[in-house]
Amino acid sequence: MKNKIITILMFVFLFTLTLASCELGDKTHTVKIDAANGTAVQEIKVIDGQLVAKPTDPSREGFIFEGWYLDLNSDEEYDFDSPVKDDLVIYAKWLDSSTTYTVSFETNGGSEIVSKQVRIGGTLGPVDEPKKSCVVFDQWYTDEELKHPFNLSTPIDEDLVLYAGYKQVFVLGISQNTNYAEYLQNVKEQQNEDLQYYVRDNMYMVGTLNAWKANPQIELGYYDEENDDYIEVEVSWKYTLELTEDGVLVEDNDLYVASFNEETCEILFNDAAVNHEFTVSLTPYGLTNRQKENLARYVISFNVKVVDAYNIYSVYELAYLENRTEAQNGNCGSIQLLNSAFWTAFKEEHDLLLNYNPSKFVLHTNLTINETTIPSGYFYSDETISKLDSDYSRTFGSLIDDSEIFFRITAQDEEFKFYGNYFNIDCSTLREVQREWNEITPEGEVISHATLFRFEGEGSVEMVNLSITGNAPRVENTIKAGGIIFTKVEGPEALFDNMLCFDFFITFMPNRHHKEMVIDHAKVINAYNSFLYNWGSEYLIVKNSLFKSSGGPVLIQDCVDYGSEDQSDGKTTFIDCEFDSFVTGQESWFVSFNATLLVGQIKALDQIFNAYGKSFLKTDVDHNTYFNLIVVNKSGEAQGITSSPIE
Repeated sequence: MKNKIITILMFVFLFTLTLASCELGDKTHTVKIDAANGTAVQEIKVIDGQLVAKPTDPSREGFIFEGWYLDLNSDEEYDFDSPVKDDLVIYAKWLDSSTTYTVSFETNGGSEIVSKQVRIGGTLGPVDEPKKSCVVFDQWYTDEELKHPFNLSTPIDEDLVLYAGYKQVFVLGISQNTNYAEYLQNVKEQQNEDLQYYVRDNMYMVGTLNAWKANPQIELGYYDEENDDYIEVEVSWKYTLELTEDGVLVEDNDLYVASFNEETCEILFNDAAVNHEFTVSLTPYGLTNRQKENLARYVISFNVKVVDAYNIYSVYELAYLENRTEAQNGNCGSIQLLNSAFWTAFKEEHDLLLNYNPSKFVLHTNLTINETTIPSGYFYSDETISKLDSDYSRTFGSLIDDSEIFFRITAQDEEFKFYGNYFNIDCSTLREVQREWNEITPEGEVISHATLFRFEGEGSVEMVNLSITGNAPRVENTIKAGGIIFTKVEGPEALFDNMLCFDFFITFMPNRHHKEMVIDHAKVINAYNSFLYNWGSEYLIVKNSLFKSSGGPVLIQDCVDYGSEDQSDGKTTFIDCEFDSFVTGQESWFVSFNATLLVGQIKALDQIFNAYGKSFLKTDVDHNTYFNLIVVNKSGEAQGITSSPIE
C-alpha cells in the first residue's frame, strides 16, 4: 500500500512538473478585445511573439465603428501584424452617428471609394484616389459639372457628394515589350560570333494553351501648364488589336482570337490560328489628331507564328515539363530521390496546376535555374547529410549526384517540342555535385552524373532556337567535374536544332539510345569534360555544327557491355562540322580522368606526320604545345585509361 501511495505521489509530481514546463516553454499573454459597450468583450490567450487575429467589425446601434485602438485618444490604429509581447486591451472606437455627416464619392467611372463619416465641423482628411483607365485623377469637386474644386481641409457641415475629376493623359512614346525586343536583339548579327545563331530568321512563336502577353512598353503623361511640360505617370491603358495575314487585314479577329484583354494586351489564340503567321498590331487609345497623322510611330507590331503550345514566362513553369510517376523515383547511393513527390510539393508551393503536362512549350523570356527554382530535394540538406561528416561544410546545399531534374517521358507517337524563341536558360549558379553516388569524395575528384533534362519514352523530342548555359566551363578547377549535364536521351527520336550551348560538364549524352538523335546547327562551346558523350548509342548524327574549347575531347564514345549479348557500340556520324578543341593535355579534365600520362604518347604520334611534312601539333608564343582532341573511344566500364578492348 505504501509503495502504491509513493507511486501516485510521484505521478502527480511529474504531471505537475510537466504542466509547469509547458507554461514556461510557451509563455502566453492575455489580449482583451473591448468593443466599448458594443458587442461582447473577448479574452484571448496568445503565445508570446504570435499575432492576435483581427476581430470581425462590431456593431452598435446609433454609432459608426471607426477601428481598433490601444488608446481611444490616439489616432493610430492597432497593427494586427505586430507580434504580441505583453498583455493588451484593444478598444473599439465609435462615432455617434447623430454627430456625423456622410461624405459620398462619385468616381465617374473610376474605382469605388467607400463613403466616410465625418464629425460635424470636422475635416475629411486623406481620401484614396480612384483609378480609371487612360486618365489620371486630378481632384474632387462639389458639382457634377466639375467647376467647383473641393478643399479636403474644409469643415463638413452637411451630408456631401464629391465628384472625381481627371486629367487628360497623352501617349508620349511606345515600343515593343522587353521580351520581344530581346528576341529581335538575339536574332541580329552579333559581334561575338560564338553568340550568333546559325539560323536567325525563324519567326517568334506564340502558343495557344494560355495567353500570350503582348503588352507594349508605353510612356504616358499629362500636360503641366505651369511648367509647360509633360509629367510622366503610370496608369492603365487600352489598345485596339488588328491581325494581318499575308498582307491582308483579318476583318473578324474572332476567327483566330478566343480573347483579347484591351488593357494587358494578353491575347489567347484559338485552335484555328495554329500554324498561321500574323502581323499583330496594337494601337493605343487616346491618340491626338496630330499623332494619328503619323500613326506608324504609335502602332506596335509583332510578326508571330502561332503553335499549339504553352507559353512560358516564369522559371517555375518549367515544372510542367516534368511528368514522372512514383515508378520513376530514383536513388543516389543510400538517398532515395522522390522525384514525383518533390515536384508535386513544388507545384503546390508555386500555385501550379497538378497533373498538367502539355507536350509543347514556347519560351518568352530568359530564365535562371538555381536552388530556389527547382525542388529542394535535389540538394543536400540536414535530412540527407550529417553535420559530423568530414565534408559537411562543402556538401551541404550542393546538388545530389544522379539527380535528373526535368524528366520527360514521351508516349508513343507523342511529339514533345520546346521552342526557345532565341532566349537563354542559365544554370551557371547551380552548386556542383560534391559527392559521387552519395559517397564522401575527396574535393575536386567527383565525376558528375547529374542531368538537367532527361528524355525517355517512345515518341519524339525536339528543342529548337535555344541558348543554354551550364555551370561547368573549361577552367583549371577540378571542382567543375561536378557540373551538370545538359541532356540525356534514352528512347525517343530526338532533334536539337539551332542551339547555343555553353559551359556544361557534358552537353549532349545519348544514353544507350537506339533511335536517331540529331544535333543540327549547334554551337557547343567551353565544356569542362566533353561536348558529346555517346554511351553505346548507334545513331548519333551531328550536322552543320561547331565545337570549340573543350577541356577534354569533343566526343567520348563508349562500347557498352563489350562481348555480351547486350553489347552496344557507340556510333557517331559527323557531317560538315568544325572542331576547334585544342588542349595541352594538362587541363583539369585530364587530371580528373587520370589521362595526363597519355599525352606524351599522343604527341609522339606527331613524328609519323612529320615524315610527310605535316603536323597535328601547334605551339604558341610561350612554347605550349597543343593538339586538337576530337574523339576518345573506350570501353563503357572504363573511368580512366585502360587496356579494355573496344570495337
